Amino acid sequence: RPTDPRTRIDQAALAGFPVVLTRSQARKLCKKGLITLNGEKVDSSRFVHPGDRLQLLPQEQSNHPVYPLEVSIIYEDDAMAMVIKPPGLPVNGNRHRTLEHALPHNLKPSGADDALACPRPVHRIDHRTGGLVVIAKRQLALLGLTNAFMHRRVEKRYFALVAGKILTPFTVNSSIDGRDAVTHFQPERCIPSLHIGDFTQIWAQPVTGRTHQIRIHLAESGHPILGDDLHVGPDALPVLRRHGLFLWAQKLSFNHPVTDQRLTAEAPVPPKYERFCERELRRWKRFHSSDP
Repeated sequence: RPTDPRTRIDQAALAGFPVVLTRSQARKLCKKGLITLNGEKVDSSRFVHPGDRLQLLPQEQSNHPVYPLEVSIIYEDDAMAMVIKPPGLPVNGNRHRTLEHALPHNLKPSGADDALACPRPVHRIDHRTGGLVVIAKRQLALLGLTNAFMHRRVEKRYFALVAGKILTPFTVNSSIDGRDAVTHFQPERCIPSLHIGDFTQIWAQPVTGRTHQIRIHLAESGHPILGDDLHVGPDALPVLRRHGLFLWAQKLSFNHPVTDQRLTAEAPVPPKYERFCERELRRWKRFHSSDP
């Protein structure tokens, strides 16, 4: 029950509803009619007054048809899950073929009182990137997991193949869209190639979570990810379009949103990564073994 006569509805919702994490989210809920003032739909710019009743309505179950795609489940309980998103599949959106629309086909419904109508991804990875995505099945889990990602309490590790030879660890700290962005990089193995020159297997640990952060930071450092045709210049090495983007969300570690126990999950790097490395190395050795 708001008491400050100069409090906007989006501000009041942010303060009064734990599941509302940003004013932008509150505005979207108002637009959908899910936040009401004294029982009526209202614009988020309105002010509340003492005695007003602000209510957050439950979201109705989506009537969007389920996308019957099988995905690998790394972890699942009654509150949450972790699944592997295939490369090329969007996490969510208006399309039919999304990970979110495939979740009811793969996950068991939660039996909790605060169960979400449909399982919901808590974060996004780029549609061309494959690997681990965290899913909430309860409202409590959605709140806890969203806060964990927002406040950088989730440890993330990615695996990539990048152009050039990298021999030592390094960190990139540069802003993306005016916001701070930090990524730590640890090289694993350098491999020679006739087609693209040297390339490196590398681990990336993003501290922040900006859009395309790893791709941008590697391109800025002069080592674009193989297959990246978005964050490279006109003089870049071949982007290997037919092979896809060589970036994989491999590991996540965080506290369970309900039990607070530490959870760590890993998604095996797809065999195509090692096959590509071995093929390029084999061709390089074959060519150089024929040298006089």
